[in-house]
Amino acid sequence: ADPGPLCYGLGEGEPAERLAVTDANLFLGRLLADRFLGGAMQLDRERVEQGMAALGARLGLAPLAAARGIIRLVNANMAKAVRAVSLERGHDPKEFMLFCFGGAGGLHCCELARELDIRKIVVPARAGILSAQGMVQSDPKMDFLESVFLSGDEITAQRLAEKFHNLEEKGRGAFRQMGLGFGAGTLETGRFLNLRYQGQSYELTVPFEKDFAERFHQLHEQQFGYRADDHPLELITVQVTLLLRRPQQELPESEGFEPGPAQALGSRLVHFATSSLDTPVYDRKTLTAGRFLEGPALVVDDYTTVLVEPGFRLEVDRLLNLVLSRGHADPRS
Repeated sequence: ADPGPLCYGLGEGEPAERLAVTDANLFLGRLLADRFLGGAMQLDRERVEQGMAALGARLGLAPLAAARGIIRLVNANMAKAVRAVSLERGHDPKEFMLFCFGGAGGLHCCELARELDIRKIVVPARAGILSAQGMVQSDPKMDFLESVFLSGDEITAQRLAEKFHNLEEKGRGAFRQMGLGFGAGTLETGRFLNLRYQGQSYELTVPFEKDFAERFHQLHEQQFGYRADDHPLELITVQVTLLLRRPQQELPESEGFEPGPAQALGSRLVHFATSSLDTPVYDRKTLTAGRFLEGPALVVDDYTTVLVEPGFRLEVDRLLNLVLSRGHADPRS
């Protein structure tokens, strides 16, 4: 980022207006200024302290309260985003694990899990580059759509067969143009309908099968809380999805598994939401398969930092993922 957060030491302007979430995490002791990007970049804590003091003065708050407020705001925004793709679509976050990746995700995962009442968090072994890893390892997939306006009994296999066939041929041609031959994998095709109740302005996607109408009613009820079986359906687009299934690459797995407590490098004062605690610091490179620790803790890696809050337990699995579980020591759990 350029100029990036205030602690990067770049750019000009009023410090209080330049503060970012990274600055708040640094101010609260959740980032190590000399270990950022594996020590390749030194963070400017003094600059952040000046900026946080200026922001606090504007708001009539102590600098510590201002920094905690920044974290509360960003956590609330993330919780809202998770609810938008879960509760609002008929899924309860409590029934899922929180998958946490990216450079800064680990700094917020425990607070977010508590906010959403999620009991388990997984921080993958290569959290800082997970998106790049997924792009390299995932199966190529493309969607092809064509507008088709039909309603009720007009939506039949006979009327749609040619359109699906043409989209499938178009998709195969696109894969070949991209140099993705089918010799090293299997090409799978899926046929879908984008449907809505007549008069609505949004569609839902369901597989084109004999019971497509019933599947639409069920999906609509799940996401919006009601179904209207007697209301005619309206087809807006037909969709073909092509997926090239290639041989899967196995993730590296640890040869050994030695259960036991992890050894801390030292400790530092970390400011949590409502308390300030002397917190052990761990180097992720030393957290081999089977190691465990109890929060509070700070786990530092070259490209990500994980804040383990009180009431959470961290264990390292055979794939070197960090698995955090909410325990019962914290009365808020």
